[in-house]
Amino acid sequence: MCISRNPIDKLEVKLKAGRVDVTVLAEDISTLARTEIAIESLKNEDVMQKLSALTATGQACKAVYLCNVKNFGNSA
Repeated sequence: MCISRNPIDKLEVKLKAGRVDVTVLAEDISTLARTEIAIESLKNEDVMQKLSALTATGQACKAVYLCNVKNFGNSA
């Protein structure tokens, strides 16, 4: 996972133009990072709940398929 570059670039342009303080820039980037981490955490929680539901109902093949689709175990 990496932080979206576009919002950071926009903030850096404002910094260079003198329209934002470096402290504000750092806080905004930190807020953006926390937001993206929270989104990824929610996505992960959703997948884990689906996997739990599939395995609880004996649908292991669907659980394996879902893991393959989500590309778990492979770092990009």
